[in-house]
Amino acid sequence: MKTIMYVLTDVFMGGSAWALLDMLREMADRVRPVVIIPGKGLTEERLKQLKIQYYIIPFKVKFCKIGTGSPRLDDSVFKGDYEAALRLLPVIDEEKVDLIHTNSSISNVGAIAAVLANKPHVWHLRELLEEHFDCEFPDRDFKRELLKCTEEFIAISDCVKKIYERKFGISTVRVYDGLDLEQYLREEVYRDRGHTFLLAGIINDGKGQWDAVRAAEMLVSRGVDDIRLTIVGNGDQKTIWSMKKYIMQKGLDRNIFVRPFRDNLSSLREEHTYSLTCSKMEALGRTTIEAILSGNIVIGADTGGTLEILGEDGERGYLYRQGDYKNLAQVMYDVMCAKPQEKIGKSRLARELVKRTFHLEKYAMQVEELYDAVVGGYKTEEQKERRTLRQRMKRRYESLRHTEEKPTGTEEKKFETMFKYTELWLRIKQQGYTLADFFTQRGAEKIAVYGMGFLGCDLYDELEEAGIEIAYVMDKEPQTIDKIVPVVNADENLPCVDAIVVTAISIEEKIREWLQSLCPYPIIGLTEILESYREKI
Repeated sequence: MKTIMYVLTDVFMGGSAWALLDMLREMADRVRPVVIIPGKGLTEERLKQLKIQYYIIPFKVKFCKIGTGSPRLDDSVFKGDYEAALRLLPVIDEEKVDLIHTNSSISNVGAIAAVLANKPHVWHLRELLEEHFDCEFPDRDFKRELLKCTEEFIAISDCVKKIYERKFGISTVRVYDGLDLEQYLREEVYRDRGHTFLLAGIINDGKGQWDAVRAAEMLVSRGVDDIRLTIVGNGDQKTIWSMKKYIMQKGLDRNIFVRPFRDNLSSLREEHTYSLTCSKMEALGRTTIEAILSGNIVIGADTGGTLEILGEDGERGYLYRQGDYKNLAQVMYDVMCAKPQEKIGKSRLARELVKRTFHLEKYAMQVEELYDAVVGGYKTEEQKERRTLRQRMKRRYESLRHTEEKPTGTEEKKFETMFKYTELWLRIKQQGYTLADFFTQRGAEKIAVYGMGFLGCDLYDELEEAGIEIAYVMDKEPQTIDKIVPVVNADENLPCVDAIVVTAISIEEKIREWLQSLCPYPIIGLTEILESYREKI
């Protein structure tokens, strides 16, 4: 029985973790897994349930928006990954690991450890960073070196296979993820629950929730008053905040509902007729597969893994032009009006494909065969390419270790400051006060906000409710906030307001001084506002 070390990046049981742990359950009597996770969470709980040996080795997963990388980021990521890999070495030795399997393309820890320990490495390619999220790997040249020292790559779809082979010049094996089909399979291939649509998954720009919101808004404006769209998931705080705000502003709160993440979607799927997959470029799409098995009719974007599942001609579902919410609205309307037999036919074809293609036993068997080939063909004597890379990594790490300044506890201080003022704000609210009083007492009726993290969003809500106008906001990463309020670049001429409030409390003084050099308006820190209430409570 082989001992395989699996390096997971997901502590909250996303699609990649579900796919791997389902496979390990199927392989239970044939492979001895040793799982590495970066922290506590739902993944740890699942590992305990399955009685799988695991270790918590903290490491961070970092990538960046396209074009925003830097040598400093490259060095920071490398140093953190190298140190995590060093901590894996005694585990590899103690557990007598035969092979290391990294479950995600966005972490280098497992690949580095494989080079250091001279163990064969398998890399699971599950993400399309550039195409799906407009992000890229940092330290791309180093990434290429690690790819060269990896024995095998598993691509989760033909789409992923083609993209990685073109970009990195590597050879990959396409192995579709397997699911426990019986867990999701419902007897009905189609059931009519009215004009109800479900969109499940992490909430961010790449997943296309705004396409669905705008499409539903258009249908309501055309008189489809009984449409109901449920968006389920956690994710980017700014996107969730702005989406909920938009829904309220447009009077769509009877038609569109944003719900938090839930582990089991079965009951929700029972309540909905249709499922939406609106991702910019889904690598595969576990939620699409689950929807098909559950009897939901799928409407999906015409890209990536979604297109692969639904078919080039939409023979197993309905396709719309990704990013075009008007086209999505039209497709949703056409599907609602389509004859039941048409939908049943597509649903049957989709289910046949899923049962044939994403079978858990088949998935596990293919991966096991790949392990056998990799371990059987691996030359235990150290290869020159690996030895050279190991030496180069050691020199780089030693250089960074001796030149980098010792940690100053900045993150801890930032957290303490945030906690202190969040607690103060809560006590102010409990005593019946509102921060709006601070402005009305000073005659400030029109303000701007710098920093739209959770404190900025809460301040916006509180002031808006009190009738104080928020003319514009400033934020380095505004996401979709511009759909709610104008976002202004602080380097430009700032429109006239009665005051600008800085909510970035960890760097408040620095930002206040900088803004004061740009405009004549009063610049007020959120901490100053909160402290003014301390004596009252």
